[in-house]
Amino acid sequence: MHPIFLTIGNIQSEVRMKATAHAWRCVAFIPIPKFDVHPDFQSLLHARLFHKCMDIIFANCKITTKTGAYMSDPMGYIWHCFTPLVAYMADLPKAQLVASVAKNASPLTLAMQKEFGASHTHSPRTGDHTLALIYDLCKRVDPWNVPLFQCEAKSLMLSSVHQPFWRDWKFADPCRILPANMLHTCHKFFGDHVLKWCKEVVGEKELDARFKAHHK
Repeated sequence: MHPIFLTIGNIQSEVRMKATAHAWRCVAFIPIPKFDVHPDFQSLLHARLFHKCMDIIFANCKITTKTGAYMSDPMGYIWHCFTPLVAYMADLPKAQLVASVAKNASPLTLAMQKEFGASHTHSPRTGDHTLALIYDLCKRVDPWNVPLFQCEAKSLMLSSVHQPFWRDWKFADPCRILPANMLHTCHKFFGDHVLKWCKEVVGEKELDARFKAHHK
């Protein structure tokens, strides 16, 4: 089972990140079944199941984003609230799942995997762009003709999901709601790249000596 946690944006970050504050609420568990199909279609069906479950889980949030709902705060005051999807925290594979793109495509830009280290900025992969590709593909190929749909989707760098859960969630655009993952974009980037570059430039012994020379 895959748990889905939810929090609200008006909680201060230092409070939200404390486990004892209970600022995150587990709202659902998404099943992870093994489908009785060819292995080539397992990931496709898992992706479609994920988006369908998210559709069901957040159906009321989508409505409230458009029309609003009256809610009470801890002080008892009534507020007219809206529930847009502001951010979805995920690593790269999960971000690609959310954005409905292939594993060799960026979920945020139009860059391909071989272009991830390019020196120039790529155009954002907007939700409208992805939905337009899916819509055109669905007009040509039945989404439940799985082998053909999967083949055509791969040529467009799509994940074969024909109904992304964010398609009718107002303001929810993958290139905006998917923030950078701190573990992989900062910590692992430093360890896997910057630290190695420093070792190549000055040498491991010299780098250790300079760190040891720092005052505690």
